[in-house]
Amino acid sequence: MYQDCNRGAGTRNHPHNGSSQNETSVNQMRILTDQLKENIDQEITVAGWVHELRDLGGIKFLLLRDRKGLVQITFLKEKVSTALFQQFSQLGREDVIKVTGVVSTSDIAQMGIEVFPTAITMLSEADSPLPLDPAQKVKADFDTRLNHRVLDLRSHSHRLIFQVKACLISGFRESCPGFEKSQSPIDFPGESLFDFWI
Repeated sequence: MYQDCNRGAGTRNHPHNGSSQNETSVNQMRILTDQLKENIDQEITVAGWVHELRDLGGIKFLLLRDRKGLVQITFLKEKVSTALFQQFSQLGREDVIKVTGVVSTSDIAQMGIEVFPTAITMLSEADSPLPLDPAQKVKADFDTRLNHRVLDLRSHSHRLIFQVKACLISGFRESCPGFEKSQSPIDFPGESLFDFWI
């Protein structure tokens, strides 16, 4: 399932798993980032895209993105194994990974929580460099965005547009029973939000 997430983004399957992997814990049920607050001090598994990497020497940070949001994965040199600490340098942006670790509260991390990893599994490795920046720190021209639409739609602002559209369509369907919605495949500025109600 995760290997398909990066198709069209210049990716390849990566069979390598971290040497610190514990098969029992890594294969436990995955949860989404919006469920982390319900699992403080528990060992959990999250999976998604590597959104950002920051290496400060003795401490390293990874922002993991799934369909519900972002979570900070914190690598403390004195808290993780040497192999796991070194595995950080093998990761790249938009790689698809699975992380098992312990959830902890934090005063500075996004959402007020962070995860201290015990194992990382590479599921799909993205080619580098990326043709555009899904975090939108570096702007891309319109042609580049269209040519790499699968990456473009991973940006937070663009995903919000489609979430709003999905909510509006859902509301219309609930309030207008008996009608059918025909959606055009065209996705350009000026496209009608609701093309045809039949």
